[in-house]
Amino acid sequence: MSKLINSTDPRLHSQHVQRLLAELGDHLQYDVMLVSAPRFEALLETSREVLKGLSRAFEHFDQGTEKAWGAVTRKSRKTAR
Repeated sequence: MSKLINSTDPRLHSQHVQRLLAELGDHLQYDVMLVSAPRFEALLETSREVLKGLSRAFEHFDQGTEKAWGAVTRKSRKTAR
């Protein structure tokens, strides 16, 4: 299991999640080389692409380059639920 991060800084958590997603993506890529079932290979490759996109979203959050990731206050985050 991965080490938990004891911080209130969302960027640290974001970077940690990105590392975990990359690790899982690498594992999926390795599995593609091992299996010989075309439909399962496609599932693995599609999953890897989804993880890359998700990691990119976390990266955009870190960089502040996506308008959707504008400043969210604790109050507005609670009312959004």
